[in-house]
Amino acid sequence: MTVKLPEAIYDSQEAVEKLLQELEIRTTYRKEGKVAKFSNKVNDSDTEVTSWRFSEWDYEKERIKLPCNARGLFTSNGRICVRGYDKFFAVDEIPKTMQSSLSENSVGPYEVSTKENGCIILISGLENGELVVCSKHSTGKRDLSGKNHALQGEAELEKQLEAVGKSRRELAELLYRHNLTAVAELCDDDFEEHVLSYSRDQAGLYLHGLNYNTIQFRTLPFDLVEQFSNDWGFLRVHHFTIDSFEELWKFLQETAKSGVYDNREVEGFVVRCRQKDTNHNFFFKFKFEEPYLLYRKFREVTRTYLEKDVSPRTIMTYLVKDHKRPILFYLEFIERYFKENPQAKEEFLQGHGIIKLRKLFLKEMGFGELDGMGLMNFEGFNSMFSELSLEPTRYKYVLIPVATIGCGKTTVFRTLNELFPNWSHIQNDNIPKSPSKSQLVDSCLTELAKPEVDVVLCDRNNHVFRERSQLFDQFLALKENFLPADIGLKFIAVNFVKSTLTKDKLWDITLSKVSKRGNNHQSIKFNEDEDHARSVMLGFVRRFKYLDTSVEPDSLFDDVIEMDIENENFSFNNTKKVIQELSKFPELQKAGIDKVDDTQLKSAFEKALSYVPTFTKTFKNNKPSNKKKNKESGSNKTEKKKKIVYFGVRIDSEHIKGTLSKVLTGNETWKSLNDSKRVQDEFHLTLSHISSTRDKEAGKHWTYLSKLFDATQIQLKNQENSNGIHYLDFFCDVKLTRVVVAKNSLICIEAEIIRSNNSSGKEVDISSGNRFPHITVGTTSPDIKPVKSNHILEILHIRHGNDLPNGEYDIDSPAQVYAMPDNYICKGMRCYAHF
Repeated sequence: MTVKLPEAIYDSQEAVEKLLQELEIRTTYRKEGKVAKFSNKVNDSDTEVTSWRFSEWDYEKERIKLPCNARGLFTSNGRICVRGYDKFFAVDEIPKTMQSSLSENSVGPYEVSTKENGCIILISGLENGELVVCSKHSTGKRDLSGKNHALQGEAELEKQLEAVGKSRRELAELLYRHNLTAVAELCDDDFEEHVLSYSRDQAGLYLHGLNYNTIQFRTLPFDLVEQFSNDWGFLRVHHFTIDSFEELWKFLQETAKSGVYDNREVEGFVVRCRQKDTNHNFFFKFKFEEPYLLYRKFREVTRTYLEKDVSPRTIMTYLVKDHKRPILFYLEFIERYFKENPQAKEEFLQGHGIIKLRKLFLKEMGFGELDGMGLMNFEGFNSMFSELSLEPTRYKYVLIPVATIGCGKTTVFRTLNELFPNWSHIQNDNIPKSPSKSQLVDSCLTELAKPEVDVVLCDRNNHVFRERSQLFDQFLALKENFLPADIGLKFIAVNFVKSTLTKDKLWDITLSKVSKRGNNHQSIKFNEDEDHARSVMLGFVRRFKYLDTSVEPDSLFDDVIEMDIENENFSFNNTKKVIQELSKFPELQKAGIDKVDDTQLKSAFEKALSYVPTFTKTFKNNKPSNKKKNKESGSNKTEKKKKIVYFGVRIDSEHIKGTLSKVLTGNETWKSLNDSKRVQDEFHLTLSHISSTRDKEAGKHWTYLSKLFDATQIQLKNQENSNGIHYLDFFCDVKLTRVVVAKNSLICIEAEIIRSNNSSGKEVDISSGNRFPHITVGTTSPDIKPVKSNHILEILHIRHGNDLPNGEYDIDSPAQVYAMPDNYICKGMRCYAHF
């Protein structure tokens, strides 16, 4: 019986246009809420579709309101043509999927389906009758090496359509007519192995969804999906219905004990239900932790063993925190296996033989292919483990700071070195530039190889994940060249920046400390070139990534010592804290670490403070210092010509600040900006920015203003101008209409130029190139640039129109709108050029 699909559901053209406008705006975002836009050509066609891709992290952040939560979104000719599921989460992964929330806020019936273990394929039809087959974010041929999931999915679809005697065009027309996307899972071990096994007769496309191509997620019930699957030759996803959440939860907990359902290993289940308050479709997943975490760890340690050429002992010591017993025997097994089957190494690294290797290991240990849980609970490991144990007999310690410039890490480490001369202090700033990227780690291991050295203080900021990962990789790869196998390393993170410390506060603390230190630093010479010092420091703060021990590389630390840099004598107190925390390690107790008294500590601390660097490490400075400029002022050296960066209108800020204090009485963001001194000293309305010339229409506006203001002459006159501003003989009357407060982000004032004239009083046409002219009052953090006001206003007006009464509006973060007093006009405001 052929499936009877319900009538198509469509969004209004206006709603889709708003969506596309907002997506375009978000392509200009730098971080949160950014959209990546890709143009794709349908396979064997000239038809173009556009893919819109959000960051995976943005879906789970409640403060970010995405214009559409689809994971897999394609548009063509002003309509959504392909739509995946809304991103959905595992139980306990986010607040909405906590057990208590699901029990209270979801309603049945609960449609439960097995979670197939492959890659998503999206299938839809276009207006011209063409079939489009996509992976999550692309379709058609790509100029990239590696696997093309969309083309492989299309090849599988061709085979199944041929088997049921139907054509691509028939499927495309049906999906287009009902405005649907078919969502399937491509499972094929010959193409790409995952964790679960799919034999040749099980391989293909498993259909598990039919979604409407609408902004709001709407999907058809599973009984229609199954009928559609039968009609068009898709493989069947096992599913069933449970009426109550209590019954559902009992079933999930019981099945998780074995990790097996219907006599096959499954990764877990996808549950479809509805939200109690909105009646919208809502999905969540229940994933079995075991034995799949163990299976994934098998894959990871095998890849590490093959790619990095490290011994099983090293892998066990530094990379394995859980499942130690089965992984120890697995490593011993693969070491033998790859010696006997060297050709299998390359196959594994190409993604083949992963499941075969696991099954061979299970068989060797006396377990069936589906008995991963039995392997984990094997009691025989206890007696066997002591015979095969690769655990070190003693440890040495590596202290690794997570910090930025000015946190006091070198002061703490020098104090420790004064107290314990046998602890080696290796400063990255003391290492000259070298072609070797591992010189810091080489130096640390050289010291640790000395019998008397048990601790090395690896002094570098390590402010981003990449640097922390680099250290672990290098220690892992090089350790065996320096230390015997029975000596292990423990890595201790000395975390100078707590997760509760905002970047604004971090900037204030570190800037204050470094400015007081002057030139007494190996790389930051504050007295010599303050602008350059600030620029370098601010770059470190902006890039800083907080320590997160839930993910690699930070999860590889054996221990974390939390520092506090918010108190007055933080370097002294932090040194004391490090000593207290390290005294729990037996090897260090022998060195007398627990016997240090305050007198010894104060003496060592004073010596550390009196240290004067003898080696200077420089950061690249593209801008010459004042000293260098003065030295070259009499030379014939050609300096780069100054260029105009933007044209603006200077606005009377003091009067406006007084008005804002009345309009925004009690507003927390306004109070925060004032308390943190982040209200801008000078206000301006931007007329046009040089960066706008990348856009054709905006570029015309820049050219018009450049001619009107005689930009060429301005630039010639201002080559020696040091303040970067040239006032123009043009004036504007600017009306301020409303204040927009983006919570925890920024405040801006919408404005319009109602009259403009030259110095003779003659009216001239001066306007702002911004779609919504505005004045940025201030941002809550150095990380938030004033240009974000454009994004905030564009999304606010796209979603809520141009007539905005006072109130709170839903954008990425809540936005509050306050009307300015009637006819609030700043008269005779002068235009200027900024270099």
